[in-house]
Amino acid sequence: IFSLIGIALGCKMGKDERGVYLFISKSYCDIFLGQNFSIAADFIQTLLIMTVFAAVLFFFGLCAFGGVISNIVPFCFGGIIGAISYYFYQNYTLKGLAYCMILVFPFAVMSLYSLSLCCRESINMSELIVHKISSKERYIDYSFNIYVKRFLKVYCYIPAAAILKTVLDYLFLDIFTF
Repeated sequence: IFSLIGIALGCKMGKDERGVYLFISKSYCDIFLGQNFSIAADFIQTLLIMTVFAAVLFFFGLCAFGGVISNIVPFCFGGIIGAISYYFYQNYTLKGLAYCMILVFPFAVMSLYSLSLCCRESINMSELIVHKISSKERYIDYSFNIYVKRFLKVYCYIPAAAILKTVLDYLFLDIFTF
């Protein structure tokens, strides 16, 4: 739900045409639509950007207040996707919509899925920390090692999303000239 709200807000930011929206759309175009397309560079850039989102979620899970603020990450990612989508639709209409349908949305869906799973693990660990702080009774045996293993397990979707984006860019990016 937070992701969808972020997407809607990202599209709404596009009507402003300055500030955060301009920064997001310009950064996306500079990073992913640059003149020198390299498969390795595209994969690494995508993976690093998504890893930053996952790392924030990981550290939120280690905080007592992380359960409350973990939903900010999918919200922000949704806002970025909404801003990018609005930018391409506003400036290139059907060509921009086709670009988003082929290259942005498949990656966004897979990325949001992985971030949602990471968010779930983060909230679970944060709730455990709050429960251990507030009560003296023994809680479910959910240690830091289990948290790391589960988080890494759901993190595996992020490299898969980066591979999907790289493959789609390699196959279809030549179709679009902006």
